[in-house]
Amino acid sequence: MNNEATVAFATLTVPAGVFLLLPLLTPRGYFFGVPVEPDFKAMKSASEIVRVYRTMVAVSYAVALGLAVSSPSLLPLAIVVLGAVGVVAFFRARHQAQAYAAPRPSVLDSMGDAAHQRLPGWMLLGLLPLAVPLAVAYHLHQQWAWIPARFPVHWGIDGQPNRWAEKTAHGVYGPLWFGVLMILFLLVMAVAGFYGSRPSPMRVAMLRVILAAACFVAFLFGMVGMLPLHHYSPWLWIAPAVALFGVLIVQLVRTASNPDFTSEATPDECWKLSSVYYNRADPALFVQRRIGVGYTLNFGQPMAWVLLLMIVGLIPAAIWLMG
Repeated sequence: MNNEATVAFATLTVPAGVFLLLPLLTPRGYFFGVPVEPDFKAMKSASEIVRVYRTMVAVSYAVALGLAVSSPSLLPLAIVVLGAVGVVAFFRARHQAQAYAAPRPSVLDSMGDAAHQRLPGWMLLGLLPLAVPLAVAYHLHQQWAWIPARFPVHWGIDGQPNRWAEKTAHGVYGPLWFGVLMILFLLVMAVAGFYGSRPSPMRVAMLRVILAAACFVAFLFGMVGMLPLHHYSPWLWIAPAVALFGVLIVQLVRTASNPDFTSEATPDECWKLSSVYYNRADPALFVQRRIGVGYTLNFGQPMAWVLLLMIVGLIPAAIWLMG
């Protein structure tokens, strides 16, 4: 498999896998974001909806992969095809599921003892990823004399460098500082998610996923930080991403199959297309998703907008520090 085919396969397989697994990664009592009876997923009607949905996704993946492999320039079009068909398939399945919708209680419970619980002790491991970019920065400082005046920082699909950086404090250390910023942001989200959500099996699972993501970011930006001195095989970049995706799927599937994992009784009228939640009366900052497994922000809480601004602020920070 050549570089172009490898990139196309990696780029398209991950989102296709997410689309295919989506029917499994859903809290009990929901089916494509629609409230249903708890045993509905085992019925023939549900199986037929899922079968058609996955067939549409699989066919679009095959078409998209064929386009991308036939010509690397068609990869953006292939991504659009896969994403568009996936979205259409989802809303088609959601529309069919509406015929089996069941009323659910919309009684909001309090945050319980969430504010009084302590983070698991193993979350202290989240501080270790910060040491990676800092150690690389120290190493670069020690090896400053060996850094060339210009060095490649990006390569095309053909394996040839197409972007270069200068031997300046900004050019050498910028990516490492952005890595530190990303890790700190992930740790903030971990703490906010733990204390801002109701107790459930999903809460601890998300801590594990965030910790794995922090380790991945540390590895990724540690490798980027070493580019002034070394160039690595593309497989060293892809393998950790696949490992992180595996950790994510294992944690989410394990949590979704937990008998104690039940969906929160959030009011239907506070959801827009079962994905955007706005409820000022709900004290939770994070609530369980109805589509997929995990959490989403309660935009009725002011702190949600603060976190959203932090996320948006990472974009100009990336442009400046990585540029």
